[in-house]
Amino acid sequence: MLTRFKRPFFTNYRKLNLSSENSANVSLFSNFKEDYRLFCRSNKVVKVVITMTVEERLNFIEYRQQLLFENTGYSRLLFEYEITREQHTAIMDVFDEYRNKIDNNEEVHHGSFEQKIYEVVPQHNGNYHFVEFLAQENHKRGSWEEVFEALYADMPKYQTYMTSQN
Repeated sequence: MLTRFKRPFFTNYRKLNLSSENSANVSLFSNFKEDYRLFCRSNKVVKVVITMTVEERLNFIEYRQQLLFENTGYSRLLFEYEITREQHTAIMDVFDEYRNKIDNNEEVHHGSFEQKIYEVVPQHNGNYHFVEFLAQENHKRGSWEEVFEALYADMPKYQTYMTSQN
């Protein structure tokens, strides 16, 4: 199955309805003319070819270069997980939404937070480690600290981290 698109790959993943529940071993490849992802789905390899415009490709490369120059734990996380500028902006919106919920004393749970992030970054659907790393890196840099503390601070695996922060 070969499918071509004229939009950036991060928007087409969702349109194909290929989530990590249905596919495993997702890989991104590039040959400078086109990007494509290989999916294992029902024991068949599905190749999805995504042709990006020059402007879209340049925007993606410039953003990744910016992340490299920042050279912080947070920027390295975004780079490693291939988060786009648009996805990063949407992730910040989710963190703001949860900060507002916490400020309004609404009940929040890490499961619903993770689902919101998966909607923004569908290529990491089900990868709760990614979401935890995002929240923890934001906590380390002093951003949205209350989100990490409300959602993850009571988990046993973060007890040592929290005592070292206090």
